[in-house]
Parts: sequence; structure tokens; C-alpha cells
Amino acid sequence: MEDLKRVREIILLQVYDWFAGREGLIELNELEFKQFMEVYEAFLEKLGEIQYIRCKKGRKTENVFELKESQYVVREVRKGPFSDRL
Repeated sequence: MEDLKRVREIILLQVYDWFAGREGLIELNELEFKQFMEVYEAFLEKLGEIQYIRCKKGRKTENVFELKESQYVVREVRKGPFSDRL
């Protein structure tokens, strides 16, 4: 019985790092996940970029998500043959 460890539930968020050009995983606690979902809901309404940073709070590192205005213009995509536009 001494070799057993406690079982815990974790939340993994799969992300894509545009700067590094690779995918990664972020482990979140319930509070951080709730904050992410609030930012994600705002993202769905306003668009933009969800940015992720890690802040040091005492001995712990906290994950923080922010919605920033995108530097790029999002344009509406229309259906139609691409060759017609060439």
C-alpha cells in the first residue's frame, strides 16, 4: 500500500505556439480553466488572439490567459472558384 500514489484529475489544454511552430500541452487547475473559458467566450464574440503567459506568484507559477486585439485583419472568405480570380 505504501507504493500507491493518490489519483488526481487534471485538465490538459492543447495549444499551438505560432512563434515556435509547434503544438504543446498546458496543465491547468480548475480556476485557470475557468479563466481560460471566459477569455475563450470573449474570443468567440470579438475575435483577436488568445495570449498565454506564466506569472510567478510566490513559489507557484500561475497560467494567465488574455485576449488581445489581432495585428492581422480578418476578412470574410467567399465561396467561389479560385481560378476565376486569377
